[in-house]
Amino acid sequence: MVYFRVLGPLSVEGGQSRPLPLRPAMQRRLLAALLANANECVALEELMSALWGMDCPPAARKTIQVYVRRLRIALGEQTRIAHEPAGYRIIAAPGELDAAEFAQLMPQGRLREALGLWRGRAFEDVREFPPVSDAAQRLDEERLRVEAAHIAAELEAGKHHELIPQLRALTDAHPHREDLRGHLMLALYRAGRQAEALEIYLSTRTLLADARGPSREPSPISPPVHISHWRYGSRRPTSMIIRTGPSPLTSRRSWAVGTGSAPSPSRTTRRPPSRRPSTSPIRTSSLTSGGPFASSASSRDRTSPPSRSPCWPTSRSRLRNAT
Repeated sequence: MVYFRVLGPLSVEGGQSRPLPLRPAMQRRLLAALLANANECVALEELMSALWGMDCPPAARKTIQVYVRRLRIALGEQTRIAHEPAGYRIIAAPGELDAAEFAQLMPQGRLREALGLWRGRAFEDVREFPPVSDAAQRLDEERLRVEAAHIAAELEAGKHHELIPQLRALTDAHPHREDLRGHLMLALYRAGRQAEALEIYLSTRTLLADARGPSREPSPISPPVHISHWRYGSRRPTSMIIRTGPSPLTSRRSWAVGTGSAPSPSRTTRRPPSRRPSTSPIRTSSLTSGGPFASSASSRDRTSPPSRSPCWPTSRSRLRNAT
């Protein structure tokens, strides 16, 4: 029985965990290409890409046959690598490949055990060409996702002091991972280092804005960074302010971190509706259709009297009334 380890530098262990010697570089590349798709047929074209990239030799197919034969001898099992019409397939039973164990432990919630299988980057020393490089990138991304979930559980358990050095290293290695930066911010805040937590928040906003370009507004920071408040037992510090909205410098709303609940919205004063001058036409209800001014009412101003109208006093009558 052998045990293949790809969650780090490629290695193979035989009986009693004795490492099997796999020194030739081409032999290691071939084994990595087969293990990247364990228990599946790997086409000859993919094997050639994993071995030589774009510079395949003319006799690449025959050379692969020689490498496969030597790899079988090194593993000590002739039936471990099966030949198929389209290519080759390596057989890895349950418990013989650390990547398969990692995938089985995650759904069970055994995150600590799953992360304990890692010894570095996936396929660390043989990830030059696809399909190995693609498989290694997927595994590394899955590891970060599991590590973030495990850290979140540790934060809930109150281990914020112990997690700060680990989170510092992770955010330095992966600066654009918002979930890791959010965990670091929360750990710093719960450790009483509110000023450092606020610096992480502002630097994350700037980093995301620079990554997306000046013409695009950065997306809201993932929880727990961009949240209204944090619960921290019975302590309710209010010295740290986390702003919400699209920009930490221009947003008008802010909530105090650590308060038990979000504050009530501030009252706003409504402006009275503006009174605009009426633009409706002058009513002419008093001008009946049979009246003497009905025909000319629409063309005259209301304040100007019609000529020789019995309804308007003459100049003499106005003078008489004035005296």
